[in-house]
Amino acid sequence: MSLFMSVAHAAEGGASASAGGMGVLISYLPIILIFAVFYYLVLRPQNQQAKARAAMLAEIKPGTTVVLLAGFIGVVRKVMEKEKLVELEILPSGDRVWLERAAIERIWDDKMPLPKMATDPEKKKR
Repeated sequence: MSLFMSVAHAAEGGASASAGGMGVLISYLPIILIFAVFYYLVLRPQNQQAKARAAMLAEIKPGTTVVLLAGFIGVVRKVMEKEKLVELEILPSGDRVWLERAAIERIWDDKMPLPKMATDPEKKKR
């Protein structure tokens, strides 16, 4: 009887081996789908945003009004392409600072008016 059982198991193993190749593919299908969804929902939009940001930083030239990541608004006075630095005149104080281009968040929209300068309390007392 043991000879009959070993022959029966061998016959089953051959049939399941050919169907097992398809089973392995089906078992990997969810992982492949997760990677595809991850690419289209996370990686692709992130790459598009990085390209748009690089294009925005490349178009900065003297006279451009920008907003920094810290929220300061200023006008670009000098651009050093090689060092990736810009000289910025902070509004309304007029202080000039050097900073990296990466510190620029966005270009100020020309359609939006600049905020009104706050009045100095010392000037009111005079």
